[in-house]
Amino acid sequence: MEAVFNLRERNKSEDWYKSIMNTIVPFNNTNMESYEKYRLIYAILNNDGSVLFRQLYELCNPEGEMFKLPFEQDREIVIYNRLYPKFMYLVGQMLKRGDNFDVLLLSDRDNAAKDEEIKKVLEAAINQELMIFQAQMEAGGANAEQIEESMRTMPKPEDIDIKNFKSEMEIFYNDVVEYFKVKFDIKSLKSLSFKHVLAVDRCFMVVIEKNGQPHPMVLNTLHCGFHKNSNEERIEKGDYWWYRTPITVTEAIDELEGKVEDEVLERLRGYTSSNYLTPNTAWDVTSGQAKSQYNYLSVEEGMESRFHDNRYIGQSTGTSGDRRYRANQLIWKTYLEFKAYREVIFLTMFNEYNEVITEVVDSKYPIPEDAATTFIINRYNQKAKRHEWIDEFGNVVYAEKMYIPRRYEITRYGYDIFTDMREVPNQPLSIDNPYDFELSCKGRIFSGLNAESISLVERALPSLLQYTFVKDLQNRELAKYEGYIKNIDASQIPDYLAMDENGNPLYEGADKLKVWRYLRRTLGDSYYDPTATTSGLPNNQRTTAVTAEQAGSIGEIVNMQQLLDLIDREMGMQMLVPPQAEGIYSPSSNVSDNQQAIAQSYTMAEEYFRLHQLVIKETVNEYVTQFTNYYRRFFETNPEKTETFLNYVTSDGMKKTIRVKPDLLNHEDLGIFIHDGDYNERYRQMMTQMIQPLAQNAGEGAERISELVMAMTRGDSPEKVHKMIAAAAREQEQRMQQQGQQQQQMQEQQLAAQAQMKQQEHNNKLEQITLTKQLDAEIKAMDVYKFTDDLNQDKDGIPDHIEAYRAMRGLNQKDRELDIKEKDIASKERIAKISKKENTKSSK
Repeated sequence: MEAVFNLRERNKSEDWYKSIMNTIVPFNNTNMESYEKYRLIYAILNNDGSVLFRQLYELCNPEGEMFKLPFEQDREIVIYNRLYPKFMYLVGQMLKRGDNFDVLLLSDRDNAAKDEEIKKVLEAAINQELMIFQAQMEAGGANAEQIEESMRTMPKPEDIDIKNFKSEMEIFYNDVVEYFKVKFDIKSLKSLSFKHVLAVDRCFMVVIEKNGQPHPMVLNTLHCGFHKNSNEERIEKGDYWWYRTPITVTEAIDELEGKVEDEVLERLRGYTSSNYLTPNTAWDVTSGQAKSQYNYLSVEEGMESRFHDNRYIGQSTGTSGDRRYRANQLIWKTYLEFKAYREVIFLTMFNEYNEVITEVVDSKYPIPEDAATTFIINRYNQKAKRHEWIDEFGNVVYAEKMYIPRRYEITRYGYDIFTDMREVPNQPLSIDNPYDFELSCKGRIFSGLNAESISLVERALPSLLQYTFVKDLQNRELAKYEGYIKNIDASQIPDYLAMDENGNPLYEGADKLKVWRYLRRTLGDSYYDPTATTSGLPNNQRTTAVTAEQAGSIGEIVNMQQLLDLIDREMGMQMLVPPQAEGIYSPSSNVSDNQQAIAQSYTMAEEYFRLHQLVIKETVNEYVTQFTNYYRRFFETNPEKTETFLNYVTSDGMKKTIRVKPDLLNHEDLGIFIHDGDYNERYRQMMTQMIQPLAQNAGEGAERISELVMAMTRGDSPEKVHKMIAAAAREQEQRMQQQGQQQQQMQEQQLAAQAQMKQQEHNNKLEQITLTKQLDAEIKAMDVYKFTDDLNQDKDGIPDHIEAYRAMRGLNQKDRELDIKEKDIASKERIAKISKKENTKSSK
């Protein structure tokens, strides 16, 4: 016990690690809280109702041994698991929520660098606007839009979203989060962890080192232990956590290669199901005794029950192969991570820009003997000894020794194989607050308020017991149900039905009952003889020839089904799932009632979704931190490399590449924030309701409505929403004014067009009158020559009146051409004057 409490041990030897492991997680007796109860809940979810059946037998036999039947009851009870649809509904609702993670810089230094990036972007945008304007001026205002389109490579300064601006480092880490979501299939991680939440009201997720790189995984709640303050919600704020999992022999060989002696690997390589792998056979589990069906894992008890059912060992248990044979080849792997303390030195100095730089160095860092020593209250409000001296560059250096909490780990295979006894790699260290310590295991107990927690599935188990009981009664009623039975008095069927006219049988073996049934079925006729005798004497107790009798009550079965529906409804409400969520609607309900019931189920289960999302967020945050430390160490060990690349394929099939550079890893503090998990779903629902009105208005105002719905669904303040509505109202008013002006302009244009048409009609009439007068004058002029004897005095073959007509038409045509030229010259002079005025205004 002394080693356990000596957590400030400077010389952390292998014996120190082993002592802590054997004290916290002893191999021969590991307590697991409520193990049997949790295992049975998982079994019931997978239709293993053996525990329910035992309770049902007791319920159906309240007399116990007093009235025991002399024979065995071999009737088998069938489980109708109505828990599973509700269970999967909640899992589906969780998966529908978006993974809205957002990485932001938190430190002052990183935010100052981000501000500089914003300034550079704004300066570049302003310079671009100036260049576009200058190019347009040089072109004299011609092709302004084409010039802007060809030169614009970034948005206008007013279009840059300063509030949501992302620096290069933030963009990089958001890409890392997307890489995490794709590579490790975040939906699978969320689904498995939330199933544990629904089943046993807790979940555990961890980011561990796997082949040198950080790797997330969901822990099996049946084989995980922890220790924390009872008032602390988060598991990661505790002192330690451990996890035990069975692995195969080949997995053990892969993991132990290069970590243990060759003789240990030889024992594993020569393994058979009958061989023991450790010298101490009394405490051996490397031979495969991975028993997990006890509240405590006692090896002696496991040895005595080595053929006990081993179905409940892992989260993804299958049934392929011989189960007993496979279980006997499993090896217990036990991992322990705990909080201990390490002595370090906080070294503070000033650089050439007179900026304070603080580094954490090993406690063996050489401090000059002539360094001055003082006792201070440091920034963490602790008494500390500080050393002060002047370095070779003339700068003041301060050194402060402190014990800070760190993560330590140890792994045990079987009983006596220990590896990885070290400080956990890639773990974070905050210089601003090194005492803000967290373990790598993230998790919560969801409803343990001053009492033992109870899961949603466990709350519904009493109703499932009732449902199974009533369903069994209904099955028994169905088994004996025969409907209606016809009682036929065969004595009243005439004997002659089976005889011909001579009194002989119709055929050999003819039976009057068969003939009667044939005639009844084919002709629909029944023949009876009420005077038929029995043994030659009349029957004084003659009854009705055919009577109907109901052997079973279908109404009883229907009543049981109605009772089952009520129990199912009660079971769903205990799991926060109304019947409408499963697609079960009452005939008397309407659409709004059903929608309201589903919305209320979201509200009731929101706390579970929120807490689970926080666990996911902490896991992603842990991964990003370990990712950063892993690549920092990568570039330190490979100084010749200046960058590396990560390739992955997104869910929509797009290939993406992340460029990892050392300067992107040089940050002080990052934070991952999550938006409302229900934000995407509520936005989709509200916008779906808006589609029809928007379609009727030809999409007018769709963008503004989308912004308002987005603000309301993500929980923006009422003041902000009010400002957005006011801005939308102003835009609507301006739009209406513009529409009014456009309508007025259109009316004016229509009036002008109508006036122009009237003027054109008037001009046409005038021209018609003029042409008519001209034609009359020409006809009269031609009439002058009709009394002339010689109509072709110049003897050119053309009558003189025709020549006169052509000459007059030529003069009129020349007059018209001169008029058109004069009008064209006047129009060009007017356009030139207008262009000159516009150029004068633009130059001013």
